Amino acid sequence: RPDAYIPYASYLKILERSAELSRCPDVGLRLGARQTLAALGPLGKAMRHAATLGEALDDFVAFQIGNSTGGTTYLHRSGDDFAFGYGIYDPDTKPSREMYDLVVAIGCNFIRDLTAGKAEPLEILMIGREPADLTPYRAFTTRPIRFDQRETGLILPWRVLKFPLETADVGMRETV
Repeated sequence: RPDAYIPYASYLKILERSAELSRCPDVGLRLGARQTLAALGPLGKAMRHAATLGEALDDFVAFQIGNSTGGTTYLHRSGDDFAFGYGIYDPDTKPSREMYDLVVAIGCNFIRDLTAGKAEPLEILMIGREPADLTPYRAFTTRPIRFDQRETGLILPWRVLKFPLETADVGMRETV
């Protein structure tokens, strides 16, 4: 049912419990690594036909807030660069390592997919302490990861947002 949503707090509890029961602390990274633009349906198609990576990410940010009841993506200036990040705004929800891992892995996949692997973040920022084992993080990125940060997201240089997408097609984008 397209109108049926899992409450945000329940979704985070499912992720947390999955990590606990499976004894797999990197469940968020594993789930995120499997997500592609295809999972977004028409939005993924529209993003693929955007002129630039920045335009595609803007499309995602504009759409995502309407499909969440507790967290949001954002794209904002951070010094000379931009942060493509995620924040939990539900006041009754505690920060979730699993969710932050999930969205960082998804964000990296979207950028790789949209740019055919030709662009990547400068670094990755993570709310929360550094885990004892960084192996799962190194499996999905070679970029520096900084823990204990005030936000979770991918730091992108301005030039990466201007990256022209090979799949750009204004006509197709308007029909999606």
